Amino acid sequence: MAKRNKYARLNKIIWITIILLAVWGYIDSVQIKGVQDTDEGWSRYEEHVAPMFIKSWLINLIVIAVMYFIFTNDLSEALAVFAVPFILLKAGAQDLAFLIFTGNVTGEYCWFGFAQNTISKLIGETCVTLGSLIANVAIVGVLVWLLFKYLKSRKW
Repeated sequence: MAKRNKYARLNKIIWITIILLAVWGYIDSVQIKGVQDTDEGWSRYEEHVAPMFIKSWLINLIVIAVMYFIFTNDLSEALAVFAVPFILLKAGAQDLAFLIFTGNVTGEYCWFGFAQNTISKLIGETCVTLGSLIANVAIVGVLVWLLFKYLKSRKW
């Protein structure tokens, strides 16, 4: 019974971190309105805001994983608590939430980097589309789920 409760807690924490990705997408969609309509908005966003968002994601995920380790003494599960949302974040899950919250769900998104445009490149698109971003996040989601199961089964 104790093992089952521990896995239930781990699953809840993983889901909470995934929900955080959507929250960050919402925050990003709200704060971007302040720079989007200015002449130098996008360059300021890329130069100042985006790097701070990335740093805040990393700090938050590291803190959550460290706290999980402190309470459970299970390094493999703490690694899962960090790795699952971080990999989903890099694959475009937060970007997908951002696009949905801004209502910008049509067109192409040529500014995405390697992690978000993997599927687009494989199917020959020059820029990421909503469909290819969803496919990218879904495929990475399956891979992350396998990683989660693997890390959950280890006892480091």
